[in-house]
Amino acid sequence: MNKREDLGQGDSSDITADESTTEPNSEPAPDHKSESADLTATHPGAARRAFIASIPVMTGYVFLGIGFGILLQNSGFGVGWALAMSLGIYSGATQFVAIPLLATGASFATVALTAFMVGSRHLFYGLSLIDKYRNARWRKPYLVYALTDET
Repeated sequence: MNKREDLGQGDSSDITADESTTEPNSEPAPDHKSESADLTATHPGAARRAFIASIPVMTGYVFLGIGFGILLQNSGFGVGWALAMSLGIYSGATQFVAIPLLATGASFATVALTAFMVGSRHLFYGLSLIDKYRNARWRKPYLVYALTDET
């Protein structure tokens, strides 16, 4: 079994739309005309395996989300704030840090600077993986942006 067949054995970022799932000494797969080719078509079951592999991280996010909602509600903020913060702030740690700042009436500049400082660790995560994502082409900015602590 090669590493593309088992997400637990290797790094899924090594998979590109141009790679073949054939054995080493056989003909390479034909070139895909579009970089946005659906990898699930060339790697059957990949989406299911990826979902199963992500369940532990997803479980952590669910409980953090519940805790965030409770803390936000106990600080006097409603569902609208929860939605706005969840859509506008990618860093969960920044969301948790922003609640007491907003609740105590901190200035927008204070909240924004604190959010930047807490969230800046993602920049370093992304920079550390630039070489790994070298062949990601147009997907590279998203891969760097979407990197989380759990990955």
